[in-house]
Amino acid sequence: MELRLNGNQLTDPIPEGVTLLDKLIIFNISNNLFSGELPEYLDNLFYQNEYTYISLDVSNNMFSGPVPESWGKQSFLIDALNLSNNNLTSLPIVNYNWIMTFFRIYGNNLTFEDIESHYQSYKQGLYYFFHFNPQDEMLTVIDTALMPGSSYSIYSGTGGEFTNYKWYKNSEMILESPDADTLHLVNITYADTGTYTCRAENSLINLLTLYRKPVHISIDTGVNINTYIINENKLKFYPNPTTGIFTTENTIQIPGSGSSYQLSITNSLGVPVYHNPNVELTNEMVIDLSSQPNGIYLVVLKNSKQYFTKKLIINKRGTNR
Repeated sequence: MELRLNGNQLTDPIPEGVTLLDKLIIFNISNNLFSGELPEYLDNLFYQNEYTYISLDVSNNMFSGPVPESWGKQSFLIDALNLSNNNLTSLPIVNYNWIMTFFRIYGNNLTFEDIESHYQSYKQGLYYFFHFNPQDEMLTVIDTALMPGSSYSIYSGTGGEFTNYKWYKNSEMILESPDADTLHLVNITYADTGTYTCRAENSLINLLTLYRKPVHISIDTGVNINTYIINENKLKFYPNPTTGIFTTENTIQIPGSGSSYQLSITNSLGVPVYHNPNVELTNEMVIDLSSQPNGIYLVVLKNSKQYFTKKLIINKRGTNR
């Protein structure tokens, strides 16, 4: 018996009774709108009889979370298990107790520690075809502003017995080690501003590379954005937030001592969006940042003897919203 329900707009739940149909050899619910965790009772399909080997296809849905841990403790012989192109986050570890012709898990959020035991089963010949590449980027994008002198740790997103880690800052490798599943930054300074990513490779599973989603680090000056500093040795903006253009009524007031300064503005990723290497200190300037998106920016004014910073908010919806 074959039950093919693929290519529709079916949603939850999957009736448990379907898994008890006698002599079912194909159950295909791919390319639908199923979500949530895979039901544990789908393992009923793994046990038909010695003459019936099931093919289960749940690919191209929105299943998320772990594949049921109880499945890993069971022994079964099936034709195919297709879990590809969902949002699954873990696989149970197996010990040569799954036997199947096709096993497809690509297009999920699985990591090396999830895949290693299954790859070893594949190398032992228990999976005839094993498709696991690619996997989605690991964890989530992080935008964070850190205080100078603080510490911060970034987890790669994957472990694994055979994994090697390469850490990058602004696309330049800064650390490589099989022990560096976490990058530790200590005594944070402005030099640590930037975008951090990790490339993880595995000597056992050499056809798969995993990437950590980027972590964007900026520096928090500790200045309250609603407080305007009137000391002549500090920067002063008004209004702040701004819609992006500094005019006569939207002015940067720079410390007035007659010397020349460098003025630069960077976004939260540490990328410069404005730079003027020779600013004469006046009470009025016009700077157009209207092409920049909403967000937090860092303004730096410096010369060989002085260094001033302050946060700037761009809010194109209006400064009162």
